[in-house]
Amino acid sequence: MRKGQTPTSSEKLLRMIRGAGVTAAAGRDEAKSRAVAADTPRVRSGGFLPFWRSRVVVGVDVSRRGVAVAAIRGRDGEFEVLALEKADIDPSLSFDSDEFSRILGAVVSRACLRIPHPEIWCALSSSQADLRLVGVPKVPSSQRDNAVFWTARKELSFDEKNVIFDYEDRGEMVEKGAVKAAVFAHTIPREVVARRKVAFERAGYALTGMTLTAFADQNVFRSGCLPPPPGGAATLHVGDNWSRLEIYRDGNLVFTRGIKAAMTALAGAVLEGLAETAAPAPSPVFESPTAPTAPPTLATPLGYEGVGELVLDLDGDGAGLPDAGEPRLLTLDLSGASAASEPLSPPQSVPADADEAGAEPPVADSADGMDEEDARDVLMTLVEGSPGVAPGRPGHGLSAEEVMDLADPALSRLARQVEMTLKHYRETLGNDPVGALYVSGPLAAAPPFLEYLEGHLGIPCEPFDPLGAAGVKASGESPDPQAMTLAGRCAFQQALGVALSRPRMTPNLFVTYKERREARRVTLVNQATLAVFCLILALMAGFSVFESGRNRARAEELARISKQIGDQGVMVDTALLNKAAQEATKTQEAIRAFAARNLGLGAISELTALTPPQVKLVSLTVDMGPPVRQTAPPPGAAGKAAQAAKPAVKYIKKIIIDGVVEGDSQLFESVLAGYLVNLQNSPLIGDSTVSKRDVETIGGVQALHFVVSLALAGQ
Repeated sequence: MRKGQTPTSSEKLLRMIRGAGVTAAAGRDEAKSRAVAADTPRVRSGGFLPFWRSRVVVGVDVSRRGVAVAAIRGRDGEFEVLALEKADIDPSLSFDSDEFSRILGAVVSRACLRIPHPEIWCALSSSQADLRLVGVPKVPSSQRDNAVFWTARKELSFDEKNVIFDYEDRGEMVEKGAVKAAVFAHTIPREVVARRKVAFERAGYALTGMTLTAFADQNVFRSGCLPPPPGGAATLHVGDNWSRLEIYRDGNLVFTRGIKAAMTALAGAVLEGLAETAAPAPSPVFESPTAPTAPPTLATPLGYEGVGELVLDLDGDGAGLPDAGEPRLLTLDLSGASAASEPLSPPQSVPADADEAGAEPPVADSADGMDEEDARDVLMTLVEGSPGVAPGRPGHGLSAEEVMDLADPALSRLARQVEMTLKHYRETLGNDPVGALYVSGPLAAAPPFLEYLEGHLGIPCEPFDPLGAAGVKASGESPDPQAMTLAGRCAFQQALGVALSRPRMTPNLFVTYKERREARRVTLVNQATLAVFCLILALMAGFSVFESGRNRARAEELARISKQIGDQGVMVDTALLNKAAQEATKTQEAIRAFAARNLGLGAISELTALTPPQVKLVSLTVDMGPPVRQTAPPPGAAGKAAQAAKPAVKYIKKIIIDGVVEGDSQLFESVLAGYLVNLQNSPLIGDSTVSKRDVETIGGVQALHFVVSLALAGQ
C-alpha cells in the first residue's frame, strides 16, 4: 500500500491481528514478571548512608521495531551486566498507546526484577535534535551561560519555550582567526521529551535521566569501554528511515551528520531487484518499416533519468548552498529529487519521530506478492547466524553475493555519502582522518555489509559491539555476553550506551545548564556553611584541648598534695576538715577581738612613733565610741524584734590631736603637711580632718596651733 492510500480490508485485518498478538504477548510478559517479583524476596538496602549502595543503571533503548533494556553495575570500562531484556513491537505502534506502555513496563520490569534501587535512563533519537559545535566569545565565568545561550540561539534559531537547550564545554577553537570557547550545543523539542517521559510514567517507572543516542555512543568512548583508535572513531548507525554518521575524538562528540539512506532504501533496492528478476522477458516487437525509428531509451530507476551515477561533493560551495563554514546535513531522497545541504541535524520538515516507535513505516509497492518486509527479510540474511528466508518466500536460496548485488544501488549511495562526509571532515574542516568506523543498527553483524563499506572507505569497519569488550562481566543470573552471538550483542549496543550514563559525564535533558548553575550555587552555599561549621568545630576542639591541659595540671597538683598528705600519715576526711575550719574560724575571731580591744593603744603607739621633734602634742583624745551592750530579748518577741530592728548607726572611731608646731615660722605649713601625710600612710590611721590651724604666740615664741581629727583604719 502506498503512503496516503486507504488500506484495504485485508490490510486492516492483518494490522488488527498483529496488534492483538503484541498486546497479548505484552500482557503475558507483564503478568509473569509481576508473579515472579511477588515470589522473589527483595534485597533490603539500609536507609542509613544510602550513598554506600552500589550504583545500578538501567538503560532503555526504544526503536520502531523493539525495546532493548540493559542493566549494569560498575563504572568506566569495567562493569557487570545484571540483565539484558528485549521485546519486539509492531512498527506501527504509537508511543501514546496502552499496548506500548504495557510492553515497555513488562520489559523494564523483567530487567529490574532483582534490582532494589535502579536508575533508569533512556535515549531519544538524535534525528529529532539539533546538534552543533559553536564558538563563543570568551567572557567572565559569571556571564558565560548568557553568552553561550545568545550565540547558540543565533546559530541554531530556536525558541526556548518550545525546545530544551543545553551545552557541553569543548575547550577552545579558532574561528575566523579568533580564539573562542568551543561548546557543543544541542536542542530538542520539549514535546518529544514530555511524550517519552509520560510513556515511562504510564508504564510505572520514573526516569532518572534522558539523553540522546549520540551521547549514549559517546558514553562508550568516554567510559573507556572501547579504546578509541588514532585520529578518533566514526560511528555509522543505519536506522530504518535515517542513518547518522558521528565522529568522536578524545571521547567527545565533535561531528554529526544525518544521511537519508537507511534500511528503507536498502530494502527498496532489494525489492526492485527481486521484482526485475521475477518479471518475464519482454516479447519482441516488430514495427512497420515505414515507422520512424527512435533511439532506444533506458528506464532509469528512482527517476534519475539521463544520470549514470549521482555524486554529491560536500566540499563544493556552489550557488544556492549555505556558507561553506556552516555544518550541513547530506540528505538522500530516494524519490529521485536532488539532495539538499541542510543544517547539522534533520530539518523540522522531517517527521520528529521518523526513527522512533510510533512512526508509520513507509510501505512500498508489492510486486508478485512481495512487499518491503519481504525485502527486509532478504536483506537480514546477511546478518551472521540468520536462519535465512523460509522456503516459498521471495528471495529464498539467494546467496550473500546475490543479496549484495540486489542492494548495490542503495549500498553504493550510502557508501559514497559516508565517504564524502569523511572527506569533508578531513579536508575542509582540517581534522585528522578517523582511524575506524563502527557500524550499528540491524546490519552491524553482517560481514558482507562491513566488507563492502571497508572496501569503499579504505578504513577498518567493525561492528559497534561494546558488550564484547574484555572488561565486561556477567552476573550469575544474566546471560554471558561472550556466549551471545554478535547479532545478539549488537541488539543491546544502544541500551548499553545509555546504561553507561553518569550525571557528570552524560548530558541529561532533565538537568540543563540552568539546573547545573543552581546546583553549583547550592553547593557553594553548602560548602561555605560546612567551612564555617568546621571552623567552629576546630575552635571548640582547641578550647577543649586547652581545658584538658589545665585539668591535667590541676589533677597533677592534687595528686602531689595528696601524696604529701599521705606521706605525713594523716588521714584527711570531711569531719577533720570541718573541725580544722572551725578552729581556724575561732582563732581568727579571737585575733579580731584582740585587735579591736587594743586598737586604741596601737594607734597611740603608732602616733607617737610618727610625731617629728618640731611637733609638740598638747592633748590626745581617743574616741572608741560607746560600749556594746548585748541583752537577751524576751521569749516570743525575738522574731518581731528582728523584723522591726533597724540597722545600727556605725560609729567611727577616731583620735583627736591638739598640738603645736615650733621652729621657723616659714616651715610651719610644710612640717604640718608632712606630719599628716605620714599619719595617713600608717595602716592604723585613715583619713584626717584639720579643724584648726592658727599661728599663735606661746611663751613669747610664735608657734602653729592645730587640731586634727584622725579616723582609725579597719572599721
